[in-house]
Amino acid sequence: MVKKAGHRLLVVGIIGGLFLLGWRMFFPSDRVRIGKLLDRLEQASNLAASESQLVKLVRIQRIEEMFVPQCQVAVDTFEYGKLRLSGRDELVQTVSAASVLGQAVTVKILQTGIQVAESKTNALVEVAAAVRTSQGRRETLLLRLRLDKTEGAWRLTKVESIPTLHM
Repeated sequence: MVKKAGHRLLVVGIIGGLFLLGWRMFFPSDRVRIGKLLDRLEQASNLAASESQLVKLVRIQRIEEMFVPQCQVAVDTFEYGKLRLSGRDELVQTVSAASVLGQAVTVKILQTGIQVAESKTNALVEVAAAVRTSQGRRETLLLRLRLDKTEGAWRLTKVESIPTLHM
């Protein structure tokens, strides 16, 4: 009798574990969803010089979908100075203009921290983004990203440089 109870307990434990695994697969946490958004942003930000116009348009559309219409971008770079954009339309125009120039850009986003608010409607993410251009220019940017959950999906509302010491 004791042996049967042990087997039943084991079966219940296995079923519970499978249920929990399935739940996490089909309903990922906000941190996982934000991480996937950053992965998609990284992929969409990598431009090859030889890409067709159709591929470039798809990349631009993917980037556009990741931002809210009233987004703000304030990024400081050594190479290009200050980049200030207000609104998704201006962001799309800037990305479109850069893709027309035909320069290759490689971006690698290294996550350093995701903080989801208790309300689970907004989050702050600090990342290091390593950027390399076809001319061999390299720069690492420290960025703070603000995301809001709108209509069940995470969208970027603000991208800004994290102030660092320059020597």
